[in-house]
Amino acid sequence: MSGIKITEILKNNSSDIDIIVFYKLFKKERKKIILICSLFTICGLLLPFVFKPQYTSVSVFIPQGLEQNSSSMSLGGLASLAGVNLGGISESSEIPPSLYPKIASSISFKKQLIYASLEIQGIKEKISYKEYYESIYKPSLIENLNKIISSSISIFYPTAKNESMVDIKKLDDDIFIIEEKDLKHFERINSQLSVFSNSKEGVVTVSFVMPDPFLAAQMTKNAQEILREQIVEYKTQNLQVNLDYTLERFLEKKYEFENAQSELSSFRERNQNIISSFKLGELEKLEAKYNFAFNVYTEMAKQLEQAKMQLKKSTPLFTVIEPVTIPLNKSFPKRSIFLGAFFLIGIIASIGIIFWSYYFRS
Repeated sequence: MSGIKITEILKNNSSDIDIIVFYKLFKKERKKIILICSLFTICGLLLPFVFKPQYTSVSVFIPQGLEQNSSSMSLGGLASLAGVNLGGISESSEIPPSLYPKIASSISFKKQLIYASLEIQGIKEKISYKEYYESIYKPSLIENLNKIISSSISIFYPTAKNESMVDIKKLDDDIFIIEEKDLKHFERINSQLSVFSNSKEGVVTVSFVMPDPFLAAQMTKNAQEILREQIVEYKTQNLQVNLDYTLERFLEKKYEFENAQSELSSFRERNQNIISSFKLGELEKLEAKYNFAFNVYTEMAKQLEQAKMQLKKSTPLFTVIEPVTIPLNKSFPKRSIFLGAFFLIGIIASIGIIFWSYYFRS
């Protein structure tokens, strides 16, 4: 096969390509094609052994809420006259599906997750996710190479550390301080944890990837529990504030009622046989004050019980569709996928190398 003819084929923009020429070319270079495909296939067979096997545990649940009656949270006219303006808090129990992935990506969620306890086979005491990766976990060859490369890059391009964060902690305890070790754990969790919410079906899927199937199931369970706790806190915090406010107003009105009751009792005890119209008028004022305080106190007691009931009713319910299970098969690496992908790459590479070599010969 002449180099000129191959060049003409490669430069020909028309659709009339001589199939026979290609067939003869591939037949002539079949040994090279077989050799290249064999090398890529061997790489596809050996490469999965370089990676550490990964297992994925999955759980699916449906968050459900109870219907709220905002009118039951409003105080009657007597309480309004007393200067108590609670105004019913309309607390929707529906949980936005987009809320779950946002909570799972928050710093507070990850902070709790890295300290979640794990049971390790061969170890009596439970350890945290953070302790596992810092003292027990042995990285694979690829991870060690990546660590060496990252360390080498950091030598030439060092990152500045913010030392003033320690002072901020003293000023405000609500500010999170992320240590360098924790940041590495957070980045790893970003690649291991997946929280997906289906707004149409209303289901939430939580999955976690770990190098051990038992640990993968435990971390999925931990992530699910922490997610539930933070969702409940998010949904009930307004009602908890309302309950605290109602309790405070109830204690105030209780104190006013007891004072009015004491004043009326003392007046009646001092004036058992009232003849004076002035005393009768004063008695009527004290009785009116007592009745008003009693009615407001009674309404506030009802309001307090309603606020307690609303807080309990507002707690979301979670129905588990697919419970956490220990995965039997590894999710990565898949040898069949590696083998098929590298074999296909070998075919493409061999064809490209043959045409490239003939093109330059011409």
